[in-house]
Amino acid sequence: MKRRFYNLADLIISNIEGGYYSPERHKSAAMLDSGETMFGIDRKHGGSDVNNSVSGKKFWTIIDQNSASWQWNFKGGKFENQLKRLAAEMMYNRLVKYSKLYLTEKAWKIANKSDKIMVHFYYACWNGAGWFKKFAEDFNAQVNKTKDLAALENSCITVRKNSGNQLIATGGSKMETLIFPKIKSKKALKIILITMLVSSAGFGIYKGVKYLKNKN
Repeated sequence: MKRRFYNLADLIISNIEGGYYSPERHKSAAMLDSGETMFGIDRKHGGSDVNNSVSGKKFWTIIDQNSASWQWNFKGGKFENQLKRLAAEMMYNRLVKYSKLYLTEKAWKIANKSDKIMVHFYYACWNGAGWFKKFAEDFNAQVNKTKDLAALENSCITVRKNSGNQLIATGGSKMETLIFPKIKSKKALKIILITMLVSSAGFGIYKGVKYLKNKN
């Protein structure tokens, strides 16, 4: 798994999903019928493809061996980064699977050009297959209308906020206000890189000229 997807998963976990919750010790009506959860991975409803995967078994083993004293929303302490990586791996495997099932080849190629679009589909793996399919169908239709990445990024947020589901809509709002501002476009990164290279080259020329003047 490329570091890109770990970074996106970290953004999702840190800004939308929470830490540890145990229905036995932290019972809350707001959590409805949620099972034991960590970083949005639900032991009861998360799905066998996640919980019974190699990464899933490692994930829950760490929790089983260390969570006896964990408080509500605890992030794992010294195990936080390891648990995040395992959660990222679980959802990345879903992303690969779901994208092949529901996104057209054209749509997937375009999604790969934007971290904002990719985080939308990555988070859909937390939302579940039904939501991923719904978002994919909308995106497949949108890419047949435009190739403008900004417009497509906005359409991803719009479909979430207009989903009719409060949880999904709230996730869309958080994605828009908390995650998107932290993601730089590839165009912006390219401009930064070119600026750095030009500045570096200019500094090198300046040092060279200064050296020749001093030598003479």
